[in-house]
Amino acid sequence: MLSNLITMKNILVLVLIAVCLAIPKACRQTQAPAVADTLISQPSTLIILVNDNTRSDTFLHPDASTLERLLFRYAPCGVQLLGCCVQTDSYRQEGFFSHPIKLDTLPRHRNPVIRRSEAAVNRQRMADALGQCRQTALKAQTELFQPKTHGRSDVANALRWTNQVAHMPAYEHWQIIVVLVSDLKQDADENRLFEPIRPVRFPANTRIISIGADPAIDLSGLFPEQDVTELPNFQLLSTL
Repeated sequence: MLSNLITMKNILVLVLIAVCLAIPKACRQTQAPAVADTLISQPSTLIILVNDNTRSDTFLHPDASTLERLLFRYAPCGVQLLGCCVQTDSYRQEGFFSHPIKLDTLPRHRNPVIRRSEAAVNRQRMADALGQCRQTALKAQTELFQPKTHGRSDVANALRWTNQVAHMPAYEHWQIIVVLVSDLKQDADENRLFEPIRPVRFPANTRIISIGADPAIDLSGLFPEQDVTELPNFQLLSTL
């Protein structure tokens, strides 16, 4: 009888141990989706820059340092820069494409000793990401901020190029920011059939920033799906 009681007691102890071991595992399984939800709620950002290289916009002066700061602002969640120019024939261009930039920093640890070592790692990672943003901005400056030698403005095809990129499946779950550095006045080449600007419907995940748009341009009619943020100069991008 006594041996039976001892056996029963041992069995109960083993059951309790198994339950205790199972509880942390169950907790870990229920916590995993919460982490995934947090990551999904912070999408990467695609910045599409459209710069007017015609003589009608000589008052606009985009610069690499402002673009660098804009890229670095979105680097913690991932950022990529694409761009094109308004030219006499804006559709005949490959456009500018950068590599994605991602700043991965370590979370702050409770242990002060570990926190100090992680802070040093984070400073280096931030410096590396800032360097990538600077290189990307300087390359964009070379390819997009060209001398304003074109006399006519084919805005319609520049917007068509931009809209095609924004609708690419790869950026379906990204935040898209379209920066238009142009007066947005269509003035096609005199030797070509004049093509008016038609309303452009960007994806719902798109934000439009217009810099230097002519007061006669109906932005709400041109972009019926989005509200447009207007800025008087390129340097104010750093204030957004």
